[in-house]
Amino acid sequence: MTDPRQPRPAEEILCPFCGTPVWSDDEECLQCNAPLVPGVCRHCRHANPPLALRCERCGSPNLIRQHLSGHVQPAQPEPPSRSFLFSLVAALSIAVLGFVLHGRWKAATEPPPQGLQAPGVPAADFSLLDQDGQRQTLSGLAAGRPAVLYGFSGDCAQCRTDLGRLVQAVGSNPPEGAAFVGLMHQGTPPGARSLKDSLRLPGSILADADGSACGNLGIGEFTVIVLDRKRRPVFRGGVTGMTQVLPAALALP
Repeated sequence: MTDPRQPRPAEEILCPFCGTPVWSDDEECLQCNAPLVPGVCRHCRHANPPLALRCERCGSPNLIRQHLSGHVQPAQPEPPSRSFLFSLVAALSIAVLGFVLHGRWKAATEPPPQGLQAPGVPAADFSLLDQDGQRQTLSGLAAGRPAVLYGFSGDCAQCRTDLGRLVQAVGSNPPEGAAFVGLMHQGTPPGARSLKDSLRLPGSILADADGSACGNLGIGEFTVIVLDRKRRPVFRGGVTGMTQVLPAALALP
């Protein structure tokens, strides 16, 4: 009995398209270049169904995959290699790192503002409890004089660092003629008292319990806002810029 796993000898057959004699182990007709019927096993020449994955006779996966139209069946795309994926991840990481470093360098080297900004829309008045539980308003604390608002969050480590820089710049006693008002985002009067005493913060510390006052002022991180005598913002930034523009704000009529 013949072993079906052994290759069958080539036979002379006729091309089904032009009738030219060809050998059964040829993949295409030498006369018209028409491919043999898809599914023919290259190992034992058994004619399998066109969509067969393995030979029904010998189990070989080496089947002719060409269509009768003469077009080669498109190969399945190979998955990206690990080296390609590694290169892609490395390139993205370098791009992100460069963006972050550029942002930090830019923030560190940009000079602080050298003068007052054009006055904006007057800041809306608000009424909040201070560190002693007493209700205070912005209009009452400013009372026709320049004001320095500094907004912060009590549970923000970076805010504590910035508050320390503020204390170093102005001390615990505000400069004469200016009202310092701290806005503690989502704070409480006891929390405001504790932070004022521990850091020796200048002025009154108001507990912005629901964050509405900070939200109306556009404060989402530690921010210093200098208001003129009409409560119009003339500076928004950090401690360094505030120390430069405060004397000019005090000189405004």
